[in-house]
Amino acid sequence: MSVIPDKDLEMIEWFELRQPQWAALPTQIGVTAAQCTQLAALVSAARKAYNDQQAAKAAAKVATQALMQAANGKNPAGLRVVGSDLVKTIRAFAETTNNPVVYDKANFAPPAGPTPTPPPSQPTDVTATIEPSGSLTLRFRATSPGGGAVYLVKRKLAGESEFTLIGTADPDSRGNRYKSFLDDSLPAGANNFEYIFQGKRGSNFGPESAVFLVRIGTGGGGATVQELKMAA
Repeated sequence: MSVIPDKDLEMIEWFELRQPQWAALPTQIGVTAAQCTQLAALVSAARKAYNDQQAAKAAAKVATQALMQAANGKNPAGLRVVGSDLVKTIRAFAETTNNPVVYDKANFAPPAGPTPTPPPSQPTDVTATIEPSGSLTLRFRATSPGGGAVYLVKRKLAGESEFTLIGTADPDSRGNRYKSFLDDSLPAGANNFEYIFQGKRGSNFGPESAVFLVRIGTGGGGATVQELKMAA
């Protein structure tokens, strides 16, 4: 096991304590005076190097604090605070004068325009329920990032060649991801029809849902939904 400490400072201190003793009686411990002289020089150099390192660390800390104050200080104001205020002033001047050339002369880019709001999502997970009145309640799931979307409901009855817009869906009680629509305009005796749902925000349309097929049958309890599915 080594008697010399592993840590540099502790090693320096260990030799500092013993070097004068060794130099006083080298032959009595089996070393030469020249070796003791060399050791004394190395101990002195190591101590100076350690002291220089500690001084450099302290100076670096002071320099780092000076940099943080100069770059980001608020009292007194540093470069970031004053510079940011100037950039804001230049931007305001460019906007109030409606002159984008100001940005070229100031050599920085104008602020980016607003990110376009994505279109409403495609309606999915459609279900249908027959109400006691004979009307049909349709529910589906859809989201509209940015809000402000309406969801169109289109219907095609048996024998018709095109879908017709019959209204817009309302928020459902299950949360803002769900919509519902009460179709109370079904012709008497209608038992086979299709629906398409589509989100719209301004003039921006989202993708249409798959065609939703509904087939109504009658049983002992009256009219029931016999078949409903999303078409492929």
